[in-house]
Amino acid sequence: MLEGPDLVLAGLEASVEFEAIYVELRTQLQTISKRVDDECQKVTLAIQNEGKENIISSLLLSMLVVVLGAVTLLLSYRVLNPLPLLIESIKKI
Repeated sequence: MLEGPDLVLAGLEASVEFEAIYVELRTQLQTISKRVDDECQKVTLAIQNEGKENIISSLLLSMLVVVLGAVTLLLSYRVLNPLPLLIESIKKI
């Protein structure tokens, strides 16, 4: 069993060892935290870029649908426009 100065010396050594372990753990945690923050930043930027690309593609596809709808409307009008004249001609016969 330790007594007197030996007990104080052992307590001091344990305290120094604990402090060294604490500093090492804190450094490791800071390193891990920095890595996590960097990865989160990369993921956030990648998602923002992907979101911008998705918005652009959606707008382009929407414009394509509008243009095709307008073309379909014009073609339908041209095809169906003579229909009343045709019906009148059939009624005369």
